[in-house]
This record gives sequence, structure tokens and C-alpha cells, in this order.
Amino acid sequence: MTEPIKQDFNDLKNLIRDGWPGEDPKPRYEMAGQTAYTDIGEDGWEHVELLHNNMNAFITDAVNAPILSSPGGMVAGYPAQVIANFTAFNAVYPLFLSSRETATAAAAKIKANNLLYDTCMNGFMKFGVESVFRNDEDGQKRYTFSVLKKLVSSPGAASLDMHLKKAGTNEPVTDAIVIIQSETGTPKTENPDVEGNLSFTGIDADIYKVTIKVTGQPDIVKTKEVNVGTQARMVVEIP
Repeated sequence: MTEPIKQDFNDLKNLIRDGWPGEDPKPRYEMAGQTAYTDIGEDGWEHVELLHNNMNAFITDAVNAPILSSPGGMVAGYPAQVIANFTAFNAVYPLFLSSRETATAAAAKIKANNLLYDTCMNGFMKFGVESVFRNDEDGQKRYTFSVLKKLVSSPGAASLDMHLKKAGTNEPVTDAIVIIQSETGTPKTENPDVEGNLSFTGIDADIYKVTIKVTGQPDIVKTKEVNVGTQARMVVEIP
């Protein structure tokens, strides 16, 4: 996904060498985004936007552009290619972030739950049920995994970040109302900012019904599990 953008940068390095022959090209490489390019490596995709911004600024600079475009240099379609390759990347990157967060959170949750369950059930819970409250049914109920989990998931220790955009584009959706509600909690409402982003902070770890209301459209309803210790995120495309 990053290869076309990295190739754009390597092409730009060739243009820099041709445009300023006899000079040490390294300072101009840095201006054009060399550090961000190096940081991308195999999977440092968060640095792609910085690389694109540096490249775009360099090739559109009033001093650099005529030199780069001198005969035999930068072809007319190169600046548009740089933008097009970044646009294609940016259309997929938020979806990758969302899927990676979901997969990582799910794996971590399963591992932590299994460890906690085994440790607790074979330790003090077993002792509490079989010894301390052997003849007390109400007391035994306090020694269950579900009760303990609620104790370690402190209220207000989780969060949910969302990004709304028009389907098939990167254009943010700003005229929306987003409501989240867990089965036992009260509804919480937020509006996206000018970039289509919004956050629900200080919420409980739980499974939430997420309702997105956009004027003139049917409600969009989704479900999102929010866990303590992970940054829950949703990217929603609005038809």
C-alpha cells in the first residue's frame, strides 16, 4: 500500500540530483521528506502523510518547481501522481487501523480473560464458594467471574473514537448526531468536528449500540464493544 508513495519519493530524489547537479543532494532530500521515508520502513504507515506533505511542498515550491520541470526533468503529470497515490493510500489506511485495533483488542481481551478466569476460579473463588460460604447461597454469588470482572473494569475508564466520512471518499461528514448506549447505561451524544472526528471519553467498558443520525437519511445502527486498556475506534462510511 505504501510502495507507490515510496516510489514517488525515489523518483523525486532522481529529479533533485538532476536539477541541482554538483551539489550535495542530502539537504534537499531531507526537505523533501527523507526522514519520513526512512521511518515508514516496512509498516510505519503513520509516517506516510508527513512524507506526502513534504514531497508536495517541495515540488510545488515557487523556486523548486521551475528547476524540477526544466527540460528532461519532472513530467507534467508527476505532481498529480503524487496526490493520487496518497489519496489511494488514505482511502484504505483508516480501515486498516480499525481492523488492526479490533484484532489486537480481541486477542488481548481473550488472553487476559482466560488468564484471569483460570487464576480466579482455581484460587480464592473456589475457596470462597466451597469453604467460606459453603452454606450461604447469596454469599456464593459474590464469588463469580462476572462480578469480579465488573470490579476490575472501573467505571469511566474506557473511550471510543469515531471518524465519519462519505462512502467511497475521504470527505468528512460533519452534519451528524451520534448516540451511544450500553444495555444498562444512559445514552451519550456527540457531534463530529469539521474533520468528521468525535470522541466519547470517560465511558464504561461495555457493548454499545451506536446510532448515527444524518439529516434526510435513515439511521445507521452499529454495535461496538469497548474494552479497558485499548483505544476503541470506529470508521463509519455514510451513504
